[in-house]
Amino acid sequence: MLLALERVGALLTNRIGDLGRYKKRLKEVGAHSPLAQQVPKKHPALHIPFDKLYELVSDARNEAMHQGVYARHLARHAIELFLILEDGLMNRSNCISDYMVTSPVIAESWQPVSLIRQRMLADSFSFLPVQIAREWKVVADYKLAKWLRTVSNDGERKDRLNITLDAARNMGLELVDPVIAENEDMVSNVLAKCDGRPILVVDRDRRLLGIATPYDLL
Repeated sequence: MLLALERVGALLTNRIGDLGRYKKRLKEVGAHSPLAQQVPKKHPALHIPFDKLYELVSDARNEAMHQGVYARHLARHAIELFLILEDGLMNRSNCISDYMVTSPVIAESWQPVSLIRQRMLADSFSFLPVQIAREWKVVADYKLAKWLRTVSNDGERKDRLNITLDAARNMGLELVDPVIAENEDMVSNVLAKCDGRPILVVDRDRRLLGIATPYDLL
C-alpha cells in the first residue's frame, strides 16, 4: 500500500521523491472527500483527519521496525488514508462504468460445480456471471452454499460437486437475476433497482463489459 501511495504521489507531482514531497498534491485529492476534514471534525473520536493520518503513515514509513502491533497500526492507518483518497478520486464519478470491474471472470454452464466453487473461493468472488440461453444470470455464493450443504450425506455433496452447472440448475441450484445496466447509466438510477443484487454492465449486443456490486459503490 505504501509503494502504491508513493507511485500515486510521483504521478501527481511528476517527480520521484518521498511522502513528504507528495503530501500537498495527495491532500488536494483527499480534500474532495468529506472524510478528509468534515467528518473527523464531527466525530473526532471515531475518524482521524487526513493531515494526521498522513503524518502517522509517513512517520511509520521511515521507521525500520514494522512488526506486531506496530505493523497492525500502520496497516490500519494506511487503509484509512487510502479510503479517503479513493473517496476523493471517485467523488465526481457518477456513471456505473466508473466503478465496475472490467473483463470479469465468468462461469460456463458446462463447467463442473467444483471448478466454479474453487474460483469463487480463490478470488473471494460473491458472484460469477453466466450466460444461459443468451440471458445473463449470476451464480451467488449464498445460493451455491445452500445447495451444496442441504444434503443428507457426504456422498451426495460429492456428487453435486462433480456435476455441471447446467445439471445443477436442473437439480435445484437457483441462479440470481442481476441488474442489467449500460456504461453511461447513472449510479443512483442503477442502485434504485438493485435490491442488493449484482450489477452487470453490457453493451447493446448484450456482451458483458463489467460487473459491480453495492459494496463497490459504498
